[in-house]
Amino acid sequence: MSNAVDESQYRTSENLAARANMFRKFGSGPSPWHGWIFDCLLAAGLPAEARIADVGGGPGWLWKENAARIPASWQVTHTDLSPGMVAEARANVSRAGSVFEVADAQALPFADASLDALTANHMLYHVPDLPRAMSEFARVLKPGGWLLATTNGADHMAEIADLVKAFNRAHGDVLKPWPTLTFTLESGAATLAAKFADVMLHRRPPGIMRVTEAEALASCITSVIKPDAATGEKLVAFLREQIAAVDGALALRTQSGLFVARRP
Repeated sequence: MSNAVDESQYRTSENLAARANMFRKFGSGPSPWHGWIFDCLLAAGLPAEARIADVGGGPGWLWKENAARIPASWQVTHTDLSPGMVAEARANVSRAGSVFEVADAQALPFADASLDALTANHMLYHVPDLPRAMSEFARVLKPGGWLLATTNGADHMAEIADLVKAFNRAHGDVLKPWPTLTFTLESGAATLAAKFADVMLHRRPPGIMRVTEAEALASCITSVIKPDAATGEKLVAFLREQIAAVDGALALRTQSGLFVARRP
């Protein structure tokens, strides 16, 4: 993804859900994604009455899927730049005492040294000014507070970029190029180290997603690259041909992980 926030992309969770649907249908992993993130959060050893902010948390899936595991004494503030996403998080997270705010990662609405932990999952590559966001994260965390940030590897599902290029060669550059990430498993440590100590990367085992449905893959692609209807139909037909050419299953490499960093 580029580092400019596309407000239309995240007005609601529809586009995000199209990509998540790919992983639900065809992904594989040692444990459910949101449960694994929450395991890492619990392992940070937060105080009993921890104050936590989920920055760019979208529709609140992390907290919805781990509702039974959240300590009753934790105070969690759910934030996102999109009012639509904040409204969805409010609907998805029914836990008493939850707080919901529209907020920019580059200008957080928290007092200095007021939080014990901050989560920023698959969103830092959208932030226009990463150094500014890092300064804000460090400002609002208490000394010794923890930042947990997930992202993908630079080659995560790189095969999609190749498919988009092949489609454009056949149809005359009608799709925008598949975007690249600005905060990755490879680059993230250096970004975090500017403001944080003890930066640790927890990688999920690399996987192979074998996609057998052209419609699901097309929905994933068009959730990022918005074509007109006619181009979208051509894309589905093209992907059907590509899937058939490899015995009914396109292989996409997956690389994801979680950075855990401590505020000095």
